[in-house]
Amino acid sequence: MHGNLMNNLFALWREPFPIGTMAKQTRFAMVLGLAIWLTLQVIQPFRLNEVVNPFFDIKLLGYGVITTVSLMLHTLLWRSVFPSMFQEKSWTIGTEISMIASNTLLIGLVNWLYSSVVFQIPITWGSLMFFQLATLSVGLVPTLVVTLLKYSVLMRRVLIESRSFNAEMTLENAIASLEHAQIEAVSLPSENKGEQLTLLPSEILAVESADNYVTVYFLKEGRLEKKMLRSSLQKIEEALSPFPGLERSHRSWIINLSHAGQASGNAQGLLLHVPAAELWVPVARSKINEIKSKRIQFLSTQSK
Repeated sequence: MHGNLMNNLFALWREPFPIGTMAKQTRFAMVLGLAIWLTLQVIQPFRLNEVVNPFFDIKLLGYGVITTVSLMLHTLLWRSVFPSMFQEKSWTIGTEISMIASNTLLIGLVNWLYSSVVFQIPITWGSLMFFQLATLSVGLVPTLVVTLLKYSVLMRRVLIESRSFNAEMTLENAIASLEHAQIEAVSLPSENKGEQLTLLPSEILAVESADNYVTVYFLKEGRLEKKMLRSSLQKIEEALSPFPGLERSHRSWIINLSHAGQASGNAQGLLLHVPAAELWVPVARSKINEIKSKRIQFLSTQSK
């Protein structure tokens, strides 16, 4: 039983989790800083009522400012030093919790130094431990609870969305759509001369972008192949725009709806399976209804 619990915890630690943009993290830092200040001002825990004004004390505002500034600088530093770490496909709930813990330790340290100046708290190992524990209780525990609740809500939402997608998808209309594939070829542009790729739209499975390149997943004589082109996803999307069923599902992906199978997902969002390439292609939350509608429309049209 203990082993199963540990396995479940490790599995949860590796579960994908949505990564916040710098703008969202800045807003979160400001809200959290305000919440910390109000909590300290209203509740005055840790015997603060003995050293601060019970109605309003500007010195307590410093803890809110410390929280906001520390969070912003911490995030900016990590993003600058480890940019590859801040990629959606590699971000997990474990990464999120590790960043929260690291943030909290930094805030506790700065709170300790601030208190030594403002409230003449002795600089000792004991006082450092006190401020770390106080910061953990005020900041880390509530943030972890919110993170786990967010994960639970997102998983429940994606389960509902995937069920809705799958209800509209049957093996018969998927096969019918493939049988009515277009026969007109399309050339995918590349900035490198001689690298242009020409395919039938029905051969294209998906296109993924990364930096200044795209990777095209396609079938050639029934075999899965992929090729990297120096191009933007926007240019590829423009080249594929005359062909229904080839849709932009995410800022980094184009998917051929005739090759899309069952939907699933994780806390980061909805995923469409492309069996021929063993790919799970993400669908942006803002595009879920659009992709669902286009898939239904495309498959019903091709089935006639």
